[in-house]
Amino acid sequence: MKKTLLILASILALAAPAHARKHHAAVHHNTQRNIGVRITHDIGGSVANYAQRFNSIRLSGQNVIIDGLCASACTLVTGMVPPDKICVTGRARLAFHRVKMTGTCLGDDPVASEQMTGMVYDRYPSQIQSWIDAHGGMMRDNFVYMPSRDLKRIFRSCG
Repeated sequence: MKKTLLILASILALAAPAHARKHHAAVHHNTQRNIGVRITHDIGGSVANYAQRFNSIRLSGQNVIIDGLCASACTLVTGMVPPDKICVTGRARLAFHRVKMTGTCLGDDPVASEQMTGMVYDRYPSQIQSWIDAHGGMMRDNFVYMPSRDLKRIFRSCG
């Protein structure tokens, strides 16, 4: 487990800081018109995979449109892609929860990781951290949903 945490921490640390810094069919890449990435229904997955994906998007300079649910590890987009490259629609919403880890050394059942949850939380912009804190925090299993109206106070609205 320590090795897994070290690897994930390294990936997150290598990405740009929050202020500067595809296994779900609902994440669309549209390079033909250089629109970038549209997130319409992404339920998350491996923190390491999402950190790598969003670091690549940041480095490419692509725009990200959040146009639906962006849950769990998908929410890393808010701290890894520059805010001026993100816009949100009226359908956008984020879903946060405590990080759970799985793996052969951990058995079949996911194990909650306070340490990894803290590392993910630290990647979010301060406005999102404040919102999470005001709505019960991330140290529980159920989702905390951030609606579009609150996202539009942090990111620009898509035209």
